[in-house]
Amino acid sequence: MFTPLETAIIQSEPFRRLAGIHKNGAAYLWDSRICRSTAEHTLNLLGIVKTLAPRDIRLHCAALLHDIGHIVFSHAAEQLFAVEGYKSTHLKFTEEIVESRPISAILRGAGIDPGEIVDIILAKPPNLIANRWPDPNADRIEYFFADRPQPHGVEFDFGPILRELRIGPDTQIAPMSSGMARLLAQQSLDMFVNQYGTPAQAVLQHSIYVLLRLAHEAGVISDEDLMTTDSLVLSKIAHSELADRMRFLGAPFSARHASKSDSNFHFGSIKLRVLDPLLVSGERYSDTDAEFREKIRALEISTKDVYVIIEAGEDFLEFINTFGHGHAIG
Repeated sequence: MFTPLETAIIQSEPFRRLAGIHKNGAAYLWDSRICRSTAEHTLNLLGIVKTLAPRDIRLHCAALLHDIGHIVFSHAAEQLFAVEGYKSTHLKFTEEIVESRPISAILRGAGIDPGEIVDIILAKPPNLIANRWPDPNADRIEYFFADRPQPHGVEFDFGPILRELRIGPDTQIAPMSSGMARLLAQQSLDMFVNQYGTPAQAVLQHSIYVLLRLAHEAGVISDEDLMTTDSLVLSKIAHSELADRMRFLGAPFSARHASKSDSNFHFGSIKLRVLDPLLVSGERYSDTDAEFREKIRALEISTKDVYVIIEAGEDFLEFINTFGHGHAIG
């Protein structure tokens, strides 16, 4: 059940656009089980936040608005913009949208300063929704569990997890037991190793970025188009002189780690994103689990200066090798 304020935000044009943005970038084009929209993620997050902090209306608003600034294909396209002073481009756009109509008018109508919501989203100070890695927050808990490939119509039940979490006086999340700390740490590690941080994902997301860059440079899509939806942008490219560049989309491929001499693609690094919760004792979970700690250390090495070999159909390799711009090797 949504409150009148939540309903007004959800029915606004900036929020409705999120239904056409895929949370995991272009992954849905290769695996239909990874097809969640940013709107779905956001509504899930709202439910988590309302469970953990039922009386904090500002946190509820921040949950609904935290990803409002994502451009098409989510993080995959953010390299198209360079915004100084923000760790992620969508945060700058989020600030602009929250402080502009219609969102600002909706918030002010409820007696809420839009700047307060922006501060929550930007972790000023750290809070239930936004804080520093490797601490858990409601946003990270949502996607580390709900981003897993799921059959259509199946939703993850967060109830058992939420009952094992506590909120400190600083409104940050902490597990109530070492077992829950282990679950959060291991789930995030599993998702990074098997989904977010794989060579295939890195190549896939870079490829959609390159396609969008080519279309943007050619004037096929504009800055305004990047603030629409994934399907609209792909439709514009498909009806342009760049249509033949889209042949790789959905084409079967695989990629794996390789030595520099055997590779045909290079990344400077892949960002390591794994939770390492604080225990009641004040220790990190990694301080109590040597095997987990060693896995993290190995990942810190393996995600720097990454070389991979792409094994794919002719269309995919041709696109990468032609337009990789400094990433392809050969």
